[in-house]
Amino acid sequence: MTPPKPEQPEKPEKPEKPEKPPMSAEDKVMLESMAGWIGKRGMTVPAVLFLESVKPLHFVGSQMLFFFEPMVHAFVRGKNYSRFAQLMEDGDALEQFLVMIEQAGAKKA
Repeated sequence: MTPPKPEQPEKPEKPEKPEKPPMSAEDKVMLESMAGWIGKRGMTVPAVLFLESVKPLHFVGSQMLFFFEPMVHAFVRGKNYSRFAQLMEDGDALEQFLVMIEQAGAKKA
């Protein structure tokens, strides 16, 4: 006779990720103005190259933006810096920003 198998405890269900809020029109305007600034100065290729190369680390990069926020606010006023850092946590927002930069570069060319 074989001994009975011990019962395995049930695995707890993983909590569902909260849905991220969609990008607001205000956010799109902010990113488009930044993309336009990059495009006007002919920095499209370096900006896209840099952002594409660090895309896998977008969350770490956004946390670095939060870390440097107090120092940046000593020199620059405004809420856009904080909102930009929040948007860079989201890979979809980063992808949209890249598309905006490419479009701004194409308008200049």
